[in-house]
Amino acid sequence: MLGLAPHLEARGFDVRCRVYDAGFDGAEGVVVVQKKLPTWWAGRAWARVRGPLVFDFDDAVMVRERSKDGDFTSNTRARRFARATRLADAFVAGNAYLAGHVPPDKPHAIIPSAVPHDVPRRAHVDGGPLRVVWVGLGHNLRHLRSIDPVWRALAARGVDVELVVVSNESFETNACRVTNVAWSLEAQDSAIAASDVGVMPFDDDTPWTRGKCAYKLLQYMAAELPVIGADVGMNREVVRLGQEGFLARDHEAWVEHLAHLAGSAALRAEMGAAGRRRVEAGFTYDAVADAWAAFLDRLS
Repeated sequence: MLGLAPHLEARGFDVRCRVYDAGFDGAEGVVVVQKKLPTWWAGRAWARVRGPLVFDFDDAVMVRERSKDGDFTSNTRARRFARATRLADAFVAGNAYLAGHVPPDKPHAIIPSAVPHDVPRRAHVDGGPLRVVWVGLGHNLRHLRSIDPVWRALAARGVDVELVVVSNESFETNACRVTNVAWSLEAQDSAIAASDVGVMPFDDDTPWTRGKCAYKLLQYMAAELPVIGADVGMNREVVRLGQEGFLARDHEAWVEHLAHLAGSAALRAEMGAAGRRRVEAGFTYDAVADAWAAFLDRLS
């Protein structure tokens, strides 16, 4: 919402952003709470809001991120999410899967996350290794590690790969050459624009990964990179197969798609341009602000 604030203000809204823990007890007007599940005490503050309260979430906050003996159920998260759905007057979900968890009788909208599109773009050229970029937090490196066999298989086929990892933690593997880039906004944008393909693997199809909103793929697409993502959740909505990139269900599919893209800079440029157009059409701050403005108007 911080990034959207100036765009909503340009559409006539008076936007004030607060840190959640600073409290909003008794706030007036439309209050938007982003992804923070209410404790019992916080629920009392939610109940005293004098105006519509909107719960906005773009992750499967009602379940665990990792399973416990194969079970993603969290009694605490489930209880707090139930409290949120009871106390909130309206909902904004980042994708259809998440929207399926909100009460159908309350106002709700599916509005995707916005990505900056005023970013450096890739000029695809032939020659050199295939530079494959992954961006994410250190605790998500397990998803990248899950496709280690892919790099070995590509090497066996003679495909030279350089894996570019932009994170707050370093990534090490003996499966291919790795370049680690310490995350900063500038470093992230530069690393993406200097790469050939953006990837978003998941280690499995789970209740948590189904709730992800394909943000990495959209970042890459804004920079005109073709993308390959796990065939899970919103990735299926963002990537039109063979246009902006590909989806992969198993290691063999990852290998085939990466090898295909490695063979043609022209194909990478074509798919990258298609991805850029897709972002411009529905995932920029202006496009997402339009959707928010229309929904907020419904509540006023």
